[in-house]
Amino acid sequence: TCIVTGATSGIGESSAAMLAARGAQVAIVCRSPERGEATKRKIETRLGRECVRVFLADFERLTDVRRVAEELDRS
Repeated sequence: TCIVTGATSGIGESSAAMLAARGAQVAIVCRSPERGEATKRKIETRLGRECVRVFLADFERLTDVRRVAEELDRS
């Protein structure tokens, strides 16, 4: 699994899409559930397979960082 932050736009989104296109399972970490789900749908629709998981965190909050790290560790 490849973890990409900032994956709902720009270089992060392009990186997540490219990794998924090369066969990786991708975990995207973002603040907005709506934008995260939209990015997930966009990538998976283009590739025709489920390959993206969305994790929510605001990296300005240390509690979010710890929580998402634990979620990623368990997944």
